[in-house]
Amino acid sequence: MSFLEIGGLHKQYGPVAALAGVDLNVASGSRTAIVGPSGCGKTTLLRLIAGFEAPDQGHITLDGTILANGGAAVPAYRRGIGVVAQDGALFPH
Repeated sequence: MSFLEIGGLHKQYGPVAALAGVDLNVASGSRTAIVGPSGCGKTTLLRLIAGFEAPDQGHITLDGTILANGGAAVPAYRRGIGVVAQDGALFPH
């Protein structure tokens, strides 16, 4: 069983498809990097995993607990997931 399982994840912002059918399985104890060019959906994927947004379609399961399934999602404050922004976003001065 995967620690993090993402299946058929879709997220759309108006006419723009930020994610279209993303599938990802991350084994417990492993490390995974999300890489790609600007605008490819990396931040959207991380925001969906953290619970800041809900997917339009697909599911997110963490350690056997369903966090999101289509439009239904566990709120971010109930997920136990921490997020650290890029260093420039923390202290812009």
